[in-house]
Amino acid sequence: CSAPKIWRRPDGQDIEMDTQFTIRARELQSIYQCIMLKDLSQDERLDILLTLKHTVKEHECKLTQEILELIDREVDLMMRGVKTNNLEGLRKRITTLLFHYIKTPLFNPEVARHLKVPQDPLKFYDKIYFCHSCQLYLPSVEFSVSPTLRRMYRCRHCVNLENEIEKRESFLKYKCLLQRLYFSEADFADDSQIAYLMQLQDIKYLTENIWASQSVLSAWDDLNDLVMVRWDKSMEWSPWNCILLTKDEGAAHLKLESIEEPSVCHPASLNTHSFLNSSSFCSKSKPFQNAL
Repeated sequence: CSAPKIWRRPDGQDIEMDTQFTIRARELQSIYQCIMLKDLSQDERLDILLTLKHTVKEHECKLTQEILELIDREVDLMMRGVKTNNLEGLRKRITTLLFHYIKTPLFNPEVARHLKVPQDPLKFYDKIYFCHSCQLYLPSVEFSVSPTLRRMYRCRHCVNLENEIEKRESFLKYKCLLQRLYFSEADFADDSQIAYLMQLQDIKYLTENIWASQSVLSAWDDLNDLVMVRWDKSMEWSPWNCILLTKDEGAAHLKLESIEEPSVCHPASLNTHSFLNSSSFCSKSKPFQNAL
């Protein structure tokens, strides 16, 4: 936090500026580094303690009072000729209190930008949320917020981790297939409802597991050219009353007056009819019948 403010100019050069807070942070950093030095002479140690004493005397509180008392105690012991080894515990105590002094925004305002835990307890309780994925209490900045979000469930880290390990599936082709189904059903105008309840996962299951992702007649497997139309156009569309064909085959199939009679434009209608009436198709489509 003692680094100066830096701005990048359009020509690529950096502009540095020190504020009163960064200067204060740099002074405290220098004092802390000097306090941590070992193998100093008695005069050098006394000079550092005197500088620290004048610095913390600017504020009167319990923390600064305790630091001043420890400084006076060390100076007194040093003047009495106490060995350095016997002063290690006292000096560690001074170092620890100085560290807390530097971390306090009241004495070092610049450090407030780097503290993740707010000093005000009321702010702490208001901005801490529980991540249901990693089971940790984290500040609000660790969660993604959207206008439609009512509660926070997972932190950014858990969301990013899930995005990395989750298998991605593209439903674009199935979305287009579902839209073509909607348009086809709209032409019948017979209050068909089941088709409009189908989701992308349902269409994907029908296409891959029932129809093997290809046309029943020509085995054409480009989903962009396929449509899922009614098998019996006199009945509403349903997972057990549909067939996957190409666009041309689907148009020809819907022109049939009856599915019981073969047509010149639909030479494989009898084979398709026998497949739809087979036990294999009925067993695969049974989950959809039970669900609907």
